Amino acid sequence: MEDEEERLLESRLITQEFVKKLFKQISHSNKDPAKQQEILNEYLADEILDQVAALLSKQFMESEILLKQLMHKYLQLNLAEHSSIKTLFKADYDALNELKLHMNNDLYTEQLKKLRLNEE
Repeated sequence: MEDEEERLLESRLITQEFVKKLFKQISHSNKDPAKQQEILNEYLADEILDQVAALLSKQFMESEILLKQLMHKYLQLNLAEHSSIKTLFKADYDALNELKLHMNNDLYTEQLKKLRLNEE
């Protein structure tokens, strides 16, 4: 960001010097204030557009950074939630396997199917 600001300041100084030289040339050759006003307006319009472009690019980069941080946050939350759910279902599978010896085989397969269906 500092490099961009330095570059913008340097370009302003260069263009200011150019406009001053141009005004001196016009004032020596032609003392038309309308022509001087037109040149000054063009210079100011270019300067304003450069400033707006710099501000917009800065805002774009900042919003892009914030968006990436937000996406990263939600990806982390989603990953944590997903792993937590997997852990819970793993615990349920383990508990069901422990109870397998005390259950009817048909009841065990039915409960296993329900557990798998709920997991998906």
